[in-house]
Amino acid sequence: MTLVKRIYRGSLDRLIFTAIWLPVGLLAIFVKFRILGEKQWGILAHAFHRASTAPAASHFTALERATVFSADLLVGFAVVPIVLVLLLFLIPRKLWSAFVALISILISLDILFQMQAFKNAGHFIPWYLIYDAAHWAIAHPHYVRAYGGIHIFFDWACFIGLLVGLAVLLHWSQSAVRAGSAPANAGARAIALLMAVGAVLGTVGMNTALGKTWLGRAEIGATLSALLGDADLGARAAVKSTESLHREYAIVANSDRGEPDPMYFGKARGSDVIVFILETAPYRFDSFESLDDLPTLKQLASHAWIGSRHYSTFPYTAKATFSILTSMYPPNPIYFGGSPKQAPGLARALESADYDTHYYVPHPFETHFEDAMYGAIAFNHLFSSGSGPKDDGIGLPYWHDVMRRDLEALHALMQDAHQDAAEHRPYLAVFSPQIGHAPWPDVVHNGAETSLGNRARSLLILQDQWLGQIVEQLSKDGRLDHTIIVVTGDHGVRTASEDPSFETFGLLPDYSFHVPLLVFAPQALQDGQTIQQVTSHIDIVPTVLDLVGLKTGREFEEGSPVWEAGKNQRKVFLWAGDYLGAEGFEQENVFTVWNKTAGYVFTGKSLDEGDMRMVPAGSEEENAAIRSIQSMTRLDGDWWVSAMPPLKTSSVATH
Repeated sequence: MTLVKRIYRGSLDRLIFTAIWLPVGLLAIFVKFRILGEKQWGILAHAFHRASTAPAASHFTALERATVFSADLLVGFAVVPIVLVLLLFLIPRKLWSAFVALISILISLDILFQMQAFKNAGHFIPWYLIYDAAHWAIAHPHYVRAYGGIHIFFDWACFIGLLVGLAVLLHWSQSAVRAGSAPANAGARAIALLMAVGAVLGTVGMNTALGKTWLGRAEIGATLSALLGDADLGARAAVKSTESLHREYAIVANSDRGEPDPMYFGKARGSDVIVFILETAPYRFDSFESLDDLPTLKQLASHAWIGSRHYSTFPYTAKATFSILTSMYPPNPIYFGGSPKQAPGLARALESADYDTHYYVPHPFETHFEDAMYGAIAFNHLFSSGSGPKDDGIGLPYWHDVMRRDLEALHALMQDAHQDAAEHRPYLAVFSPQIGHAPWPDVVHNGAETSLGNRARSLLILQDQWLGQIVEQLSKDGRLDHTIIVVTGDHGVRTASEDPSFETFGLLPDYSFHVPLLVFAPQALQDGQTIQQVTSHIDIVPTVLDLVGLKTGREFEEGSPVWEAGKNQRKVFLWAGDYLGAEGFEQENVFTVWNKTAGYVFTGKSLDEGDMRMVPAGSEEENAAIRSIQSMTRLDGDWWVSAMPPLKTSSVATH
């Protein structure tokens, strides 16, 4: 037998075993069909200047719609089977079925997980978020039904069972499917024909306009690429000097801080610091433009900066809080796994000036990675409210227990502040009440209020009353005029479970990022000032530390004091790539958003969908925007590994 015939017979012999894989190729097409909803077709209609009326898919011909699946045909029914055949030349025949089945099952699980992720979050997610989701599901099994239901796992088990069944059948029928036998020849010819059709149709379709879009990518490749994503873990990052980091930052973000402004630097030296972080506080409902219904904030506003265009760095509590407390754009909390790390920022800088530092969180952190993150930030004391009695609150709405925990933390803060004042020791107190966590409870009418805006505002009024208790305590202790008070929201609304009308439109909704900000500093301001320029969570630490007159321990700040907003044309970045599928920045009153899911760039004077225009695909404007975001992503990785080395000793106490 000639060498060519031996290779031909050997290929046919192995080709029949790729039948185990074929259901996975069909699964990839099915998943793409499922995720190509109105939003995705709407983005494509916008990109190709088609009518925007629903259903958006109807504005494309059937042949055009089919080309979106071209890459799936090529990869699923040509490329992968060929690769499997080549790999089987390296593996003993008795392991062929098991090997193909293993590859098929692993890739199937990734596709199935990513399909569910796309359904819930609007995009595919990296491995560490799948890990977080699994950890959260184990801790909260009663929520599994809301995010898919038990039947999802049954469907998955049935599909995996199909793959296992095919593998077992082929393994026990090896003698019948050897090359040369009638079953083998028939099966091999059928698979070869399918491969040829997939290769031809896939290659032709991929070169069409729709086939070249992000949504035209092969689902198998897209899901695997997302799975291996590690952008916000500092992967492949390098430790650099602060001088090198700031030189790069000045180029990428067009931000270069000069000397502190003597008008404000050190004007509140020795002042206590209180940071009040409102949970889920969208500016749409919780703005500080009118404070008539918020008497405490109205009192503070007479000596405060109010940011009318203040934005979160990320619409997720842990990441947003990280930026508030460190003046750095946030990594995923899982970055803090492994060896303990130390993070510069507000707590460490004030501790170096003999401040007593406290964090009051009314609930335990979701994961041990968040524990490690706050450990890196390094408060002297971490207060977490205790659980109530098992029979406490039977028959009462769930938010009664949330409020109980919040009030425990509030009273602990007031007690500690009073004690520190009595001992003439300055302190930092960070308070994160959870009563405002969406979906918002109706704390006034016990469920009768149907307006989400009214519910949100009522929660802000309640928290203004809590802030009033703190202010009253400070006044009694004679410390109000020697206290900096920061009030801001961590983020806005992110999901349809928080507001059924929520829709990202593939962008970065103002509803998710725009939050209120007030910085009370009576020693520095005689009158209130409203900041009309864009500010960010990364600006809070520089604001506070400039006011108290500290220069050391600030080498890794990425923000600027709020009074410097608008003095340069810096880029303020907004991150949500692994949450909403998009990232962007603001510069000179123009927002730029890169929709990573669809692969397009939008710009506008605001983040509202109606103000956004799509940048021409392939244009230099689009490429420059993507390069800018990618450059900042790489720089952030270097920033994290340089700023947060392993922690030598632990300094966190709890009570």
